[in-house]
Amino acid sequence: MRKPFFKAVVAGMASVAMIAGMSACGRSANNADSDSDAVKTINSSKATGDLTIWAMGNEGDLLDDFAKGFEKENPDVKVKVTAIP
Repeated sequence: MRKPFFKAVVAGMASVAMIAGMSACGRSANNADSDSDAVKTINSSKATGDLTIWAMGNEGDLLDDFAKGFEKENPDVKVKVTAIP
């Protein structure tokens, strides 16, 4: 009789911990920096910069082909795919 109660208490505590953890994710509008240059608007222009992707198993090999196509469409982007065995 004691075991089901213990499982219910542990499940309840785990649920509370997960909800608390998820509520800590993200950011609010009040945390915006006063520096207006730090905020950038996302638009539909071509991507630029360096992008590093880590992928496990076969995905690393598959993402390499995808990255080549992405670099072709966005010539100012350098994509580095690191396959993790």
